Amino acid sequence: MPECRHIRACWRIIENNNNLHIYPNPARSVITIDYKENERLHLSVYSMNGALILPGIIDKAANTIDISSLPEGIYLMELKGSRGMIGQEFIKK
Repeated sequence: MPECRHIRACWRIIENNNNLHIYPNPARSVITIDYKENERLHLSVYSMNGALILPGIIDKAANTIDISSLPEGIYLMELKGSRGMIGQEFIKK
């Protein structure tokens, strides 16, 4: 896959995926990632300019991510697993 020049152009944004729920959105301090598949995922949260803000691992059905230290704004969450990549935007209030 060629390197992407803008992070949003590289993503397949999935809004109606029955296996993945990210809530609340918008959020103030914590986001829950509820993933129904039995697979370990690598998490990356990016700012809108493409800077990696928060890396992590999702390894159980429901995971909480502390976003309280992030400034208000729109962020891009990337989840990578053996079956591919899912991208989702979220808003920090």
